[in-house]
Amino acid sequence: MNFNGQTQLYGFLAHPARHSLSPLMHNLSFQARQLNACYLAFDLKPTAFDLSAANLKNFFAGFNLSMPYKKQIIPYLDELTPQAQRIMAVNTVKNQAGHLIGESTDGAGLFADLQAKGQKLAGKNLMILGAGGAGRAIIAAAADYQVKKVFSLQTPKSNLFGNQTMVAKNFPVNDD
Repeated sequence: MNFNGQTQLYGFLAHPARHSLSPLMHNLSFQARQLNACYLAFDLKPTAFDLSAANLKNFFAGFNLSMPYKKQIIPYLDELTPQAQRIMAVNTVKNQAGHLIGESTDGAGLFADLQAKGQKLAGKNLMILGAGGAGRAIIAAAADYQVKKVFSLQTPKSNLFGNQTMVAKNFPVNDD
């Protein structure tokens, strides 16, 4: 792959980020499709986040985020998809001509993978371990896939049930 002034830059922003296999996966995909693009992992320290986030639209065609930035990125975005609005967390950002659009793909991605493997979840109960950004996204998406009930095992630091509006909106209480 030859990089030049037309190469599109994509990235993974997290702290830590060095463990990520995303660059390998995305760069192999870009190469197979003969795209002039590069995906890199950036270990962005929390003290540098605000300065860096303000400049993301100038450098990246798109990027993914992990902890601790899934919520912290929101003020820097121009738009949130309905799913990202529902959970107020973002793991994927698309740059459309300088307009940053935040999306939460964790939940839909998990359910699409489960369905592709023949798992039918409608009407079933689901146990989620954790209530961080990905856990919240899975819980919110569960309603879209007609999961009957969701149980969440969470750490004291997570705040899913501190956001009772999100839970109530996705799983209204009923008597059956």
